[in-house]
Amino acid sequence: MTTALPVSSGAPISPDRPARGARFWPAFVCGLLSINVIIVGVTVYFAVTDRSAGIEPDYYRRAAAYEDTLRQNAANQRLAWSAAVHVDGANQRVLVTLKDRDGRAIDGASVKAEVFASLRSADRQALLLTTTGEGQYAGAARVTVGGRWRVRLTVQVGRDTWTHEAQIMVDDARPKPAGGGA
Repeated sequence: MTTALPVSSGAPISPDRPARGARFWPAFVCGLLSINVIIVGVTVYFAVTDRSAGIEPDYYRRAAAYEDTLRQNAANQRLAWSAAVHVDGANQRVLVTLKDRDGRAIDGASVKAEVFASLRSADRQALLLTTTGEGQYAGAARVTVGGRWRVRLTVQVGRDTWTHEAQIMVDDARPKPAGGGA
């Protein structure tokens, strides 16, 4: 008994005419490559235009002078000062309270602060804080977003220099309306 094979219902295949799927697969591969090129282009665009990512300023010089950092850390331990740092988003201020090793307020200091949101580390603010008395210092800052903020202090009293870095959570970055309303 013989079995008959089904006959193709389409046109006969000839060497001059390509098969039905001959154009689909090259076009499919080219489409995948094109999607890849577009994704890479978008990624590169956001990598070079994103202002939120910041590079540590002067990082190479600071790394080369690491011995200075070690000396400053030793001075910080010798002084044993402390700082209570608060970033007030509602009033757009940075508040610092300084105390010596015995818990006494440190007055008459020159206090500099570098302030930035971790979310926007390229947007750094250099502040010179003014004394408000009893070891308290304050300065105006643009607090644009809530979240984790970094405050780097440099405190100078006479010949002594003390540095401190604090990470602060800011709950409310919205300034209070004029007139003291809520």
